[in-house]
Amino acid sequence: MTVLENVQLGLLFGRADGGSSAAAAGDAAALLESVGLSAVKAGRAGDLTLAAQKRLEVARALATKPDLLLLDELMAG
Repeated sequence: MTVLENVQLGLLFGRADGGSSAAAAGDAAALLESVGLSAVKAGRAGDLTLAAQKRLEVARALATKPDLLLLDELMAG
């Protein structure tokens, strides 16, 4: 899957209200911009560096619109 598709899944299936795929594409692009991954949104997620994969995980988590997001040793693996 691409980087963009990974975040779109979080937007579409990670929330109770769901949403449309068209809206998810725009929201996913905005989230990728906020974590610094907009340049690689069309690339495969598996091809990212470890640091970029961690940023993608944060974007996926933010896509679910959590009330609270706790991060512990984000770069530790």
